Amino acid sequence: MARRRSVLRTAAALALTAGMTGWGAAAATASNAATPKLSRSTLIVGLIASISTSTSGQGSQDDPITARAWQSYTNSHGGINGHPVRVVIADDGGDVAKSTSDADQMISNPKILGIVDDTTEDTAWASDPAKAGLPVFCGSQAGNGFTCQSGSDFFPAGNTVIAGVSGQT
Repeated sequence: MARRRSVLRTAAALALTAGMTGWGAAAATASNAATPKLSRSTLIVGLIASISTSTSGQGSQDDPITARAWQSYTNSHGGINGHPVRVVIADDGGDVAKSTSDADQMISNPKILGIVDDTTEDTAWASDPAKAGLPVFCGSQAGNGFTCQSGSDFFPAGNTVIAGVSGQT
């Protein structure tokens, strides 16, 4: 049961990351087929972003739009193996305390399968997901800082500084 939950967590978080980072756009195809029935349990993924801060600079203001569009698209195309998906969105407003509180709530919720991180405040809670065995996926290709590029439970959406440097040797 624990292994199955781990696989579902990873699949859901990877699927969300694919959609949030644009990987899923290449997979979108037009189809006249009927929408498959969603009959399995809902896969829930959290998103922590600095949406309402004026200093975000990361494009985080678009995160809720992108997450809802991905959720809608995925569910209208049969979900993930028949599992509907739901994205829980938390706006930390660029505040460390709020970001930590948002992360704590997601980490303590056993229904959250993974977190997409698009905040610069993640260093305050970076070690906590590992304790719960919860994967964290960076919301931008370059990551939003060293945590997304080097944390053992943080998975960047693309190349990292570390991968670039190690590729030069």
